[in-house]
Amino acid sequence: MRAAARTHAGGSAEHPESYVAGRFNAHALLGLALVLIGAGLFISAQDIHVSPAVVLLGPRLFPSIVAVALVVLGIATIVVELFGSRDAAEAEGAAQTPENDWPSFLTALAGPTLFLLTVEPLGFAVATALLFAAVARAFGSRRLILDLGIGILIGAVILVAFSYGLGLVLPLGSVFDSLLGG
Repeated sequence: MRAAARTHAGGSAEHPESYVAGRFNAHALLGLALVLIGAGLFISAQDIHVSPAVVLLGPRLFPSIVAVALVVLGIATIVVELFGSRDAAEAEGAAQTPENDWPSFLTALAGPTLFLLTVEPLGFAVATALLFAAVARAFGSRRLILDLGIGILIGAVILVAFSYGLGLVLPLGSVFDSLLGG
């Protein structure tokens, strides 16, 4: 089997580790996370209230498309990581696969998790700012205040576009509702 001949970071040509039998690395975990997030999004999209007059192009359509795309990309990521060929890259003299960057992976994974936990109490704009800052940090940014500012700007623009452009209400946050007397 070709997978048994592949080496993994830390393995060598004399002692290769099989991707299937060896460690389950960060790329495969990322694929699994994409599948789970996509499945959760698809299930959540089915809870969106739709008028009986809407037959096909309702508010469930785009979240469902994104959800299916996440699941497909997640499965593809897992398949490529576990069974994909690295022979071409090695033949071209490419460097060995670097060690997994677990802190960055976990920080990127924390972003959507933090968003889900904070969108109701803090609102869409603030939750989007936290998501943006976490993912930016995972990609190497060290400018937290700037990242939070960009994130809140993106969240506010999306909030206004959805509210006024599409008539869809995104959460402002229970904390802000209570402060504003709502």
